[in-house]
Formats: sequence, C-alpha cells, structure tokens
Amino acid sequence: MDSSEIAELKNATSAYATLSETELVAKANELVQHPNGSYKDLKGDILAIKQLFYKIINQNKEEAKEAFVAEGGNAEDFVAAENPNEAAFKAVLSEYKEKKLSELQHEEKIKADNLAKKKDLLLRLKELIDNPEDFGKKVPAFSALKEEWMSIGPV
Repeated sequence: MDSSEIAELKNATSAYATLSETELVAKANELVQHPNGSYKDLKGDILAIKQLFYKIINQNKEEAKEAFVAEGGNAEDFVAAENPNEAAFKAVLSEYKEKKLSELQHEEKIKADNLAKKKDLLLRLKELIDNPEDFGKKVPAFSALKEEWMSIGPV
C-alpha cells in the first residue's frame, strides 16, 4: 500500500467507525451492488468496513469469553456462538471478489485485443518500410500508423 491508499483507508475507516456490525454489512452490500462502482473504487471502503466489522466481531467474542470465564467456565472450553452477520458479510465479500475477478478478466481481454492490434500495426509498419516507394510518400502512412498506435490502449 502506498501513502495515498493508507490515507484513503484512514478516511474510509473514520467514515464507518460509528456503524454497527449490521450497518456495516448493509453498507458493504450497498457498495458492492452499486452498478457504477468498480472494484478499484470500492477497495478502500470494503477494506475499511472489513477491518471494522472483524474488530467488532472479535471484541464481541472476547467479551463473551470473559463472561464465560467469569461464570466459572474454563477459557479453553469457550466456543463462540455463530454470528449471523458474519455469514452475510462473508457473502458480500464473496460478491466483491467475484466482481473484482470479472473486471480483471475483462481488462485482460481488452489488453490482449490491444496487443493483437499493435502486432498488426507492426506488420503494417514493416510492410511500409520494406516498400520501395519514395520516402516522402511514406510519411503520411507512417503518421497514420503512429496515430493509430497511440489510440490503442494499454497492453
């Protein structure tokens, strides 16, 4: 994580710090379900919500364990009760991961298409260079190839 991502995470964490675990699950679900939110845009918020959610869950488990021990139970025998919000939150995180995977696959397809286009341009450039025409006639074709090359996205 670079410094800007850390700052973004701190801002996102403070924005969600007052929410309960149920509200955190609802907010994460709302973010993931938003049609215009890419995984890159959601990353900081989802990470902040995840940290806060598990902080609350672990705090509740620790309090339950302390109460169990205070009632005379052995700390090693303590088994935390299942939290229904945790299963819902894991489902939301799973949806986020699916969204991320889908977007990454789409980006890779675009990069592969761009690579094929650039390879085609290189072949056309080689043909242009190998053509015995006057150099002055090649300049506009070369400029057109250059413009086309520049218009193609990342590979």
